[in-house]
Amino acid sequence: MNRALREYLCLILLFALSGCSLLPSRLPIGQEEKDDALRQFKKMIVDQGRCSCCLDADVSISLRNVVNAGSISGFLQGKEPSYLRFEGVNPLGMTEILAGTDGVDFRLINVRQKKMYIGESDAQKIQKYAGGRFPLQTSYYWLIGRIPPGPLDISGVSRDPEGNGYWVDIVYEKWHARSTVLFSGPEGVVLQNIILGEEGDVLAGFIYEYAAGAADGGESPQGDGYICRYPKNITIKNARGAIGIHFKQTYSDVEFDKNEFDIPLPKGFEKEVIK
Repeated sequence: MNRALREYLCLILLFALSGCSLLPSRLPIGQEEKDDALRQFKKMIVDQGRCSCCLDADVSISLRNVVNAGSISGFLQGKEPSYLRFEGVNPLGMTEILAGTDGVDFRLINVRQKKMYIGESDAQKIQKYAGGRFPLQTSYYWLIGRIPPGPLDISGVSRDPEGNGYWVDIVYEKWHARSTVLFSGPEGVVLQNIILGEEGDVLAGFIYEYAAGAADGGESPQGDGYICRYPKNITIKNARGAIGIHFKQTYSDVEFDKNEFDIPLPKGFEKEVIK
């Protein structure tokens, strides 16, 4: 696979920057403070569970490393728990890249090459480039800064030394995944999510930024005055470079069927299987 193809594949799979950093420094807390932090954390999860199942957004995505830099605008759709679809367009509005995953398989169409690449997310070439197996079953939740539903085993809670909130160490029993999450209780949002491998190694790190105003376009009222907040910017970075996703406009009150994420082979296009 050439470099551009690898970057686009890893973009839609959201794990291009594996092995990205060490775990953050944290401050220990007493039992009373821990209980209060957990109460805020559980409330955030309940509130998030009231939000829409799906996402439709206009985005701009930038890629930067030591040898390459570039950006592409387009349209990003998602559906819980793991459906993602990205259509990248050129300045004339013509499709250049079409890529998607259901959490198990991925497909990527390069229009200029008239070629479709297909494979499984744990394909050997993808794992080699990514540096480890990434839990894509929850990719929709990772993308928008939410905690995946289901039983949680919380193994630790500590305070962020910069005063941004609390770090929570989580094992997601249903999804066979682990992460360390920084959340803000007063704002009810996830600020960072560090995805961990089985040995505690860092597979990917997500940093979420939100608009200051609660009434920002794309946020959705869910009753009782609660507002579902979606990130305006996501940054994923490591020593090799960075991926940035800027959400220009988010349309949260949408519903997709999983069949809408199918990407068929266009007529006249060659198919290549990535193993």
